[in-house]
Amino acid sequence: MKVQGAEPSERAPQVWAKADEVLERTGLRDNAYLRALAAGELSLPAFRASQAQFYFAVEFFSRPMAALVARIPDPRARLDILHNVVEEHGDFERGRFHETTFRAFLESLGDPPALDELVLWPELRAFNAVIAAACIHDELDVGIACMGIVEHAFATISAKIGRAVVDHGWVAEDQLVHYKLHAEIDERHAEEFYRVIEPGYADESRRYAIEQGLELGAYCFGQLYAGLWRRARAATAAEPATRFEPRISILTLAVDDPAAELAFYREGLGWPASTQGDWAMLHTRGVRLALFPRAALAKDAGRADLPPAGAVTLAYNARSEDEVDALLARAVEAGGALVKPAQTADWGGYSGYFADPEGHLWEVAWGEGWQFGPTGELWGGPLGPPPGPR
Repeated sequence: MKVQGAEPSERAPQVWAKADEVLERTGLRDNAYLRALAAGELSLPAFRASQAQFYFAVEFFSRPMAALVARIPDPRARLDILHNVVEEHGDFERGRFHETTFRAFLESLGDPPALDELVLWPELRAFNAVIAAACIHDELDVGIACMGIVEHAFATISAKIGRAVVDHGWVAEDQLVHYKLHAEIDERHAEEFYRVIEPGYADESRRYAIEQGLELGAYCFGQLYAGLWRRARAATAAEPATRFEPRISILTLAVDDPAAELAFYREGLGWPASTQGDWAMLHTRGVRLALFPRAALAKDAGRADLPPAGAVTLAYNARSEDEVDALLARAVEAGGALVKPAQTADWGGYSGYFADPEGHLWEVAWGEGWQFGPTGELWGGPLGPPPGPR
């Protein structure tokens, strides 16, 4: 799914270029709501509530669009926007109406709200009222430009929202509806609006109306997302502090000889570490690795004893098969023991195992299609999507 600005339109280059300028200046395609969503700052319940409200913009959008069609005097010029109206209605298939696919998106998030019982937020009513007034009462060029820039922006917005909900694990990529479609079609929808007014852009008075419509559309759509962000942020802040975020902070190994284990990881593997008393924290990227005396850890956890080393395996994901071999050799050279030489794995990758001096198992593995973040964290690939906050 595309998340960057669209390529300039061949059939409406002047209006498209001006709209792109407005969108860049206003930052609508990278608004605070989208940034917070991508960064993991919105909880799923808060996001779901804001999207339930957005449904009422989706459901309403085709109505002012239909009013525009009726106002265009040239029947041939009506066709582009008329096609857009038809597509909003699923090409006459009720199951593909855009309001229907948006309901399906809300259901895919789990715990879908009862839309018929919701109290409409004023931000939604204001947005719907503005686009309706622009399409029915304002100059025709204002209404067309206003609707066009909303479609223009929504292509990128859809791609970003779709990517975020998949990244967070809220919706499986193959189950994503509505936003996936709009990321693909709304640039074309925008062009269909712009083509109607492109011939008039050379006329000074019409150009003024067109630019007013572009500014109005970007403003009211931006205000809608600003309102969604304020309410979603407040809802997230009001949630109980006991909400579990999808992350792991520290993995702690129970060790019998803390000094020897620390020497293996710090001097042998070259990992930075800090110590406090007889336990150590290895400053690994992402999840930290701690080394804690076995008896003290058992006492801390309220257990009589802990399972022996090797009951849990840790993994280091490499970027190539050659790197797997080199890292296994490095671990053995540092004092570890080769448990299983690297070989093609049943799951299709390439991996081997070593044990640290106390027998804690490490897998070093490479897999086709694995993706890494800038600090080496595993973002995606065959095992799942990248994490949301990044």
